[in-house]
Amino acid sequence: MQVYSAISGDLKNEEERQLYTVSDLYSDQVSSTLVSSSTLLTSLVSIAIGPVFGAWVAEKLPNDGYKWIFYSTTIFSALVQGVGLFLLRETYHPVLLEQQAAKLKKSMNLPKTSDRVQTIFEVKAGGKKSAKEVFIRGMSRPFVMFFHEPIIQVQALFMALLYGVSTLF
Repeated sequence: MQVYSAISGDLKNEEERQLYTVSDLYSDQVSSTLVSSSTLLTSLVSIAIGPVFGAWVAEKLPNDGYKWIFYSTTIFSALVQGVGLFLLRETYHPVLLEQQAAKLKKSMNLPKTSDRVQTIFEVKAGGKKSAKEVFIRGMSRPFVMFFHEPIIQVQALFMALLYGVSTLF
């Protein structure tokens, strides 16, 4: 829970912890199972399946097989992103509140920049943040989490070991 609350903005109390994406969609028991199983699948199974798939593609297409390893993963990633773009709904609480505030401003005939209707996040931040502030915070957050969260350090060391062993042999 601490990792996801830190990702969603260093949230402190239980009410604010409920703002992250997984808990919007599932109960606490199901979300913890989903997070642990997705971590296991992405860290262990991908390392086992990747080389097998790559070897199969390179064998079936002997002349340019190595190129199709990259093409196939790019095509698959684009398909997954496309499906997600159209089928997944927005669950990030600040964005949902911002959309509600925009609708309310429109119904009240207020300009989009009006401070009369604000979300709780805008009030706490003292207004809208600039793109530069959002970018700097978003780019620094993974490094802050890496140096302050022991579970992320352990996961990173484990992944480094797995990738090191898989590329050495």
